[in-house]
Amino acid sequence: FLQADRVLIEQCHPDGRVSTVAEAVGTAWKPSLCQVHLWSEQRLSLYQQGFSEVVENWDSLPAAVDVAWRERLQAKARLAVPIMRDGKLW
Repeated sequence: FLQADRVLIEQCHPDGRVSTVAEAVGTAWKPSLCQVHLWSEQRLSLYQQGFSEVVENWDSLPAAVDVAWRERLQAKARLAVPIMRDGKLW
């Protein structure tokens, strides 16, 4: 219903790792389910405060920002909405 090429649900673990726990992906895209990665401290802090993130053009960000992850996702844009449980980032 989001009309997106890919939708991920990720869980942040206490040690800082992030894992993809659910994914809906179009047939033209490579799935990323079960991959583990890290979020930057800045992004993690933003999400822990309950803030969402919108990146309309990922290519406009500095080259060092999540290059490997965005290449694996074949992503050009991102909308991230944190899932909070009992006031904590899930």
